[in-house]
Amino acid sequence: MRFQVGMVSLETGTIAFQTGMVSLETGTIAFQTGTIAFQMGAFSLQMGTIAFQIGTIALQTGMVLFKIGML
Repeated sequence: MRFQVGMVSLETGTIAFQTGMVSLETGTIAFQTGTIAFQMGAFSLQMGTIAFQIGTIALQTGMVLFKIGML
């Protein structure tokens, strides 16, 4: 009787272990995906900053041309 209970406990433990391993793999994939998303977001931010700087330069150039036009 004890032997059978022990075997069931062992099987349950094995299933729990496998479930844990799957959770670990899923978590790792989620972490990697999150890291990629973070890197892409950081890249988008840099691109946006560059675009903003270009826009600022264009605005300054436009102001200079406007002043020249006023002369």
